[in-house]
Amino acid sequence: MHREITHSCGHIERHLIVVQFAYEGDTKARQLKRRKCTDCYRSGKESKAADQAAADDATLAGIDLPALVGSEKQVDWAGKIRAKRLAAAVREDPETAKSLARQAQAKWWIDNRDVDLAAITLPR
Repeated sequence: MHREITHSCGHIERHLIVVQFAYEGDTKARQLKRRKCTDCYRSGKESKAADQAAADDATLAGIDLPALVGSEKQVDWAGKIRAKRLAAAVREDPETAKSLARQAQAKWWIDNRDVDLAAITLPR
């Protein structure tokens, strides 16, 4: 059944609530009321990501980074990964960050995007 829910942000959004028992629909509606609407949630998430990217760029301002090598899509994706990972490395271990900063292969950054910074070994 569709219900119009007024979210905590004040926006009204129409939701399809499918439940087995009637009381479950009321519970689900109360849960939705406590959340932000979809648009506000997305804009908040995008805003946080933009703020973090700006902070990472500021952290890396003094580091001379080589241009990434790879396809256009790889370079774009790896650039975001490199900024995030290098900024974290600078905060945790500046020596590791110096060696990571020399890595110019976009594929390497993509392949190692989820690897713990302490476990990363750089190719020679």
